[in-house]
Amino acid sequence: MNDMTRDYNAPRHSSDHPIAVARMKKGLTQRQLADIIGETQTKVSLWERGKFFPPMSAIMKIAKALDVDWTQLAEWQPEKQRSSIAVYRRKKGMTQGELAEALGVSQTYISYCECGVREPDINVLLKMAEILDTDIQSLMYAPPDAEKG
Repeated sequence: MNDMTRDYNAPRHSSDHPIAVARMKKGLTQRQLADIIGETQTKVSLWERGKFFPPMSAIMKIAKALDVDWTQLAEWQPEKQRSSIAVYRRKKGMTQGELAEALGVSQTYISYCECGVREPDINVLLKMAEILDTDIQSLMYAPPDAEKG
């Protein structure tokens, strides 16, 4: 292979995302993982780069394909996008699914809010703050070390 040719089957990733790490430990390319879980290579790439958070159904398939615990995939969030929603949810002892049900939204919506893919709309945010016994500012702007407390 010369410098102008790219090996498109070689494992590729751009972060320490647990999907990328587990995939490479298993010796799979993004395309191979995508084929196993019934998704596209583009989606796998976007998930590994933290551009989008995979839905729970995909996380479960990925975990099974890579022989890892799904929780290590579901809880990953890029530091720069981390909100404190997950911190307060965990302190309350709630799962994403339980919070979603209490709010009348999907679990995917909660996942996206927690990892910074989207911000919750104001009505959801108000109800979330009430359920989690905190205020809106704390949910959206808590310091990164809030989980240590």
